[in-house]
Amino acid sequence: MWVMVLPMLPASMNQRERSSFWVRKKELDQITQALVVLAQEVGVPGALVRRRVTVTIHKGVRSRVRDDPANRDSRAKSVLDAMVRTGLLVDDSDRWLDWGGVHEGEKRELKQTVIEVSDCG
Repeated sequence: MWVMVLPMLPASMNQRERSSFWVRKKELDQITQALVVLAQEVGVPGALVRRRVTVTIHKGVRSRVRDDPANRDSRAKSVLDAMVRTGLLVDDSDRWLDWGGVHEGEKRELKQTVIEVSDCG
């Protein structure tokens, strides 16, 4: 299993609905660029088989916001799209993705999105 720690929180569904196409594109580009570097650092090879992905969101210690399940799940869409862009996933369809879901972790000093990836076959 490989673990990548993204030093940001992807936008929630509510934030995404209130933003423009360009803001969403910029976020996807930032996550994609970060995943390229993180994947190299931890040695994640390009995907050739189905992969299991689990995402854990760690908000800042001062955050009083708790995501409802739909908002929490929507945070992973940009992460999965960036993983496809970088070749860490062949596709984000059920054929290539064993979805472990999005979990809300403990609050931390720095906001983080922890992505766990493992091959399924």
